[in-house]
Amino acid sequence: MNLFTIDTKDCLSTGFSPCLYYQPDHLKTQTDRAIYGFILSRQEISAVIAKFHCAQDEHGIWNSPPKAPFGGIVIEKRCSGSELEFFLNCIKKWLSMCSHGKLIVKAAPAFYNQSLHDLLHHCYINTGFVPIRTLANHFIFPKKPNFYDIIRQNERRRLKKAQKAGFQAKFLTGVSPEVIVAFLLKCHRGNNYCLSMQPAQLQNLLAQFPNHFLVFGAYNQEKLIALAVMVRVNMDTLSYYTSAFLPEYRSFSPMVLVMDHIYGFCRQNHISMLDLGTSLDHEGNYKPSLARFKENIGGEVCPKITYELTF
Repeated sequence: MNLFTIDTKDCLSTGFSPCLYYQPDHLKTQTDRAIYGFILSRQEISAVIAKFHCAQDEHGIWNSPPKAPFGGIVIEKRCSGSELEFFLNCIKKWLSMCSHGKLIVKAAPAFYNQSLHDLLHHCYINTGFVPIRTLANHFIFPKKPNFYDIIRQNERRRLKKAQKAGFQAKFLTGVSPEVIVAFLLKCHRGNNYCLSMQPAQLQNLLAQFPNHFLVFGAYNQEKLIALAVMVRVNMDTLSYYTSAFLPEYRSFSPMVLVMDHIYGFCRQNHISMLDLGTSLDHEGNYKPSLARFKENIGGEVCPKITYELTF
């Protein structure tokens, strides 16, 4: 096992970056503290087969990821359970030599790769990790030709109502991050919500990763009435990040129209997984109404597990 920080050249020469959240440029946006990376390799083929990143917060707790929807071990080559447990034990040993405390790992939703999820869950448990939170994560496999075919009757009526009113949804290009964030803030204030992140942080992500942070909007003629920020996590997955709509258009449920366009975008761009995320409010509490909406638009459920290791 080798150790590096993301500011070293070693981080960039490992040969793979499976998804946005593990890429050095994105890792650097997650914290202003040092991020440590661990590499597992096979000597006989001189190839990296697994990586792990974590950083210590202001309370002395190690987190993987520092600040992203998920982190933990990422695998490049096929690994055995014994190899991954060796890797985790090495990480645990190094962290325990640095300080006494905790390591918290937010794993990816199970649907990203069910067999890998099961393998990693087994390895985490065998090396002393304890599941401390399991959330319901909704997702869609956009296999059917039309979004209309997978949504429930109430949402079909809402979609038809928005279409009958002449509203149109589209993929937004050429709209500045400042305009997007200003619209989100305006809508959230009108709906008595709060953004789950700092506006400057979102603005920076939109500006720095324009090919990953994609924005979709609904319009009443030339007026923007709703938008959703989505993340192209990897070639196969588009993930929900945040959304908002003008409160005066609530009766039209414009987000159903936006989701209809996002579903079509996935189909057109060969994106096989649509990650709707967990259903939490800005304070991290479960929001039943949001979960129901995701179910109504065809969302299935899988677990998203957070693990804790004390050392």
